[in-house]
Amino acid sequence: MERLPAIPFPCTRCGLCCRQAGTVKELSELDRGDGICRYLNLEENICTIYGERPEICTIGKSYEKRFSHIWSWGEFLFLNLFHCVELQRKSDKKSEYVLEKSYNYL
Repeated sequence: MERLPAIPFPCTRCGLCCRQAGTVKELSELDRGDGICRYLNLEENICTIYGERPEICTIGKSYEKRFSHIWSWGEFLFLNLFHCVELQRKSDKKSEYVLEKSYNYL
């Protein structure tokens, strides 16, 4: 297994991934019934259980446990960033800063 680099996933905290709980098999148990994670505070756009969030919501832990035998850390990071940028691009809540931050990382 590849050791994770010191560079963390550049999360922009847009909350769009938390609004996809109903469309991702691994997140379906978090769906509050409308596709949104039951732990997402919509007013503040933050996770209410961030310190104890599920493994699937922690990119490093998720990679180590579920995906390190499939992809390298760089490949996994790229795939996640690609999907992150796509969610932002399709969203009516996108901001140029969020897209720029993610694209610069890619």
